[in-house]
Amino acid sequence: MSKITESALERSFTDLLKEKPVNKITVSDITNRCGVSRMTFYYHYDDIYDLLRQILTKGLAEICESCDPEAPWGGVTKKVYKYIKSNGNMFTNIYNSLGREQLEESFYSYIKPLMTDFSDECMKGLEIDNVNKKSIVDFFINGVVANALDWIKSGMPGDYEARVDRVIVILETGIRAAAEQLAK
Repeated sequence: MSKITESALERSFTDLLKEKPVNKITVSDITNRCGVSRMTFYYHYDDIYDLLRQILTKGLAEICESCDPEAPWGGVTKKVYKYIKSNGNMFTNIYNSLGREQLEESFYSYIKPLMTDFSDECMKGLEIDNVNKKSIVDFFINGVVANALDWIKSGMPGDYEARVDRVIVILETGIRAAAEQLAK
């Protein structure tokens, strides 16, 4: 019963996110829409932002799990951009509300392990210390997250696949060039 209730709360909240920003949605809005009590909501979640965090984490995890682990980083990223584009109103409303921080945190946690692996591949054959490696990875993670958030903020214009392709070219050449400059 618990998973059914959580699914109903998630669906109700997701539907509301397509209509209005996070900061305009109340727990009562969510519970009234799916026919459960406020106490039931608080049994499952600390607050609306806890629910938002879980929905974003779950959505990104499902995308990653659906991908071939050997697939290039760009393929996974294209699926994420496609997911964002297909849920455009929801992501725009999250971005335009207090939930923007949750969105940034979710993107960062999703991108960090992927970027670390991708960076290792780009830096192959170079002797680079951990401090410099971390600096490079952190810099490019922040760039990728900012790029995605800027795309959402601007209404998700253009072909997302072409956007991801451009980002990958920048990453491949930028990570390698920075690593070469900072190598021992």
